[in-house]
Amino acid sequence: MDENQVLSARARTEVGSRASRRLRREGELPALLSGPGEEPVSLAISASDFELFQRTATQLVDLELEGEKVEVLVRDLQLDALGEKILHIDFDRVTRGQVLELTVPITFFGEPAGAVDGGIFQTHLDNVNVRCLPRAIPEFIEVDVRELGIGDEVRLRDLKLPEGVALVSEEGDEMVALVSAPAAEEEEEELLGEEGGEEPEVLTAKKEKEGED
Repeated sequence: MDENQVLSARARTEVGSRASRRLRREGELPALLSGPGEEPVSLAISASDFELFQRTATQLVDLELEGEKVEVLVRDLQLDALGEKILHIDFDRVTRGQVLELTVPITFFGEPAGAVDGGIFQTHLDNVNVRCLPRAIPEFIEVDVRELGIGDEVRLRDLKLPEGVALVSEEGDEMVALVSAPAAEEEEEELLGEEGGEEPEVLTAKKEKEGED
């Protein structure tokens, strides 16, 4: 079993937007640690250390706080208006045997056969909500789309989930991806191109004014 990455954290007493802006200028990120039966704790995390953690593609991390390690889940990231910079992090405490509900990204593997034949591959979901124990959290849910022909589709119920992972939604009809036939407009354009038809030339002429030579 792999060990979680460890992030150093410190408790902070100064809160509010002004204090958070000062933290970010100093290379830290404001964060909040919450959990059942515990009072929320305001934290400061090194921005560079958290950036390195994000590259591990996992949502579990051990926070080293006041000499103790606390296993937590990265529940939410607040981003700036451009979606580029992290403004705030929400952590949830994780306890042994606790079943978690979280969002996991969906990745698509391969090129659909229908797309090779001229169909249009469309994705409708980028992530999925799952339920599992902390140690069963998948990095992503992979969907093999190589066998999809024109008109074929993938719905939630078709996803192959790792052992110990279940969908939060009890309904499996939501569309994940499909290969649709070429749009009617594209077919019409192709037909016109094959016929080699040209648009008629439009001529305009000015009428001679009465009495004009």
